[in-house]
Amino acid sequence: MDLILPNTTYKKSFLEGLAEFHKEGNELSYDAEKIDTDFDGFVREVHDRIAGIDPTKKVPDTLFWLVDGGEFIGRVSLRHTLNEHLKEYGGHIGYYIRPTKRGMGYGTKALELTLVEAKKLGLKKVLVTCDEDNVGSRKVIEKNGGVLQDIVHTPQNTRDVGLMRWWIDLTETKNA
Repeated sequence: MDLILPNTTYKKSFLEGLAEFHKEGNELSYDAEKIDTDFDGFVREVHDRIAGIDPTKKVPDTLFWLVDGGEFIGRVSLRHTLNEHLKEYGGHIGYYIRPTKRGMGYGTKALELTLVEAKKLGLKKVLVTCDEDNVGSRKVIEKNGGVLQDIVHTPQNTRDVGLMRWWIDLTETKNA
């Protein structure tokens, strides 16, 4: 299992994963038809964004893909800094595991590997958030040393559930 930068090798399984996300109403900003038509261009755009070429980005971030046995499993965004919005809602790290791969330990491993990358950036602690009713994500964060700061209700969270904000101290984590 590896955390990699997006790669054209994973076109088929990425598109399969994207279809799973779309079916549950997530990742809708990704146009599957357009990506399928020009996957090389899509991957180039992602690499350009990582390199800071995209002027619409609010903070520097790196997008990783979790792959296992030649298959796309999910994606992770590692935000290098926090702005006010991310302090309240999104945190340093956001991860999505494709629905057919959930409950298999992939989320825990994805976060563990991302903590290593965060430490390489010089971060001492990271904020990770999840909805209060997302038991799977709570377990992932707890297994990776998350300490609950608070549960808040924010206008960004369109569902009527609390948002849990967790801190992971990278100076104390065994894997990072």
